[in-house]
Amino acid sequence: MDENKIKLTIGGLLHDIGKVLHRTGVNERHSKSGGDYLKKFNITDDILDCVQYHHYDEIKSAKIAYNSLAYIVYIADNIASATDRRENDGGKGGFQKDLPLESIFNLLNNNNGNAKYNPYLTNIETDINYPVLSENAPRFTPEAYSTILSNIGDKLNGIAWTANYVHSLLEILEDNLLFVPSSTSRKEVADISLYNHSKLTAAFAASVYDYLKEKNISDYRQTLFSKAKKFYEEKAFLLVKLDLSGIQNFIYTIHSENALKNLRARSFYLDFMTEHIASELLKSLGYTRANLLYNGGGGSDLLVANTENIRNALKTFCNSVNKWFINRFDIALFMAMGFAPCSSLDLQNKPEGSYAELYRTRAESIAESKARRYDAA
Repeated sequence: MDENKIKLTIGGLLHDIGKVLHRTGVNERHSKSGGDYLKKFNITDDILDCVQYHHYDEIKSAKIAYNSLAYIVYIADNIASATDRRENDGGKGGFQKDLPLESIFNLLNNNNGNAKYNPYLTNIETDINYPVLSENAPRFTPEAYSTILSNIGDKLNGIAWTANYVHSLLEILEDNLLFVPSSTSRKEVADISLYNHSKLTAAFAASVYDYLKEKNISDYRQTLFSKAKKFYEEKAFLLVKLDLSGIQNFIYTIHSENALKNLRARSFYLDFMTEHIASELLKSLGYTRANLLYNGGGGSDLLVANTENIRNALKTFCNSVNKWFINRFDIALFMAMGFAPCSSLDLQNKPEGSYAELYRTRAESIAESKARRYDAA
């Protein structure tokens, strides 16, 4: 995997670690405090730059090279922030550090809920952290954030900043930041976790790098900072969907003896297989699971770069999966694939209807794939 892409993924995942420090009571800009905090873990300077200079006011006067990876994380953070934050109609100005994470289902499908998550860490030994329907839901304290920071620090001491440890870093951040709000601004809805925002930033960063690399663009400052507005309009990304067909027949074509056991086994087999297929696809494209948006129900959603190499690799991989299916299961299973090129503005639904159009385009692509499953060979 490309070394710079690994650094960008790590930089994207850690760029907002200073927010945790800030909420413990550290009164510094979170980009600076985050960079200072990470220095003790022997992180390379180019990754530290991604943390220290991911805001406009800092990067505009930063003494860094025109091809610094910090410019990519800067634009990736801007894109992620624009796509995962919404204005709170009744919100006031300022920040509130103790805000708990709100449920995304509060506003989904025009709902008007007020459910919030308890502020604790992910733990398989505890009950599922369901959102609480209460005005008096528990809030974060500086001590809670200190515990989170201590947990993260203990784990970071045990990893190396290489490709082999990126997924370990993802797990560390998921365990500790899944119920931490990304934004505590009173003007914004606090229903996106710091983990999901950081993961999305990493996905955008790796994708932007591949997109610029294919175009032989190395002046990141010019393209992503000076002319950022133009870049937001470029179809730099692909929203990819893998969709497994034949699931129902595959699961339910069983003998009556030990039927329940066979149902469970086949269901588990397909679930495990789709996870494996998604991981292998990301590996073949040179990405990590940071670029996996969703996996389940016999399908996967990915965010990758819109390049010719990526598009060809997607088709080659899908063909190889279906060849394997034919060899093992005849035509009982089939992997359909569809994708839609998109820009940052499309993902922000600008103009109105752009976001829905992405899914229509991708659905049409999948439908065509299913309608023409096999060639003459």
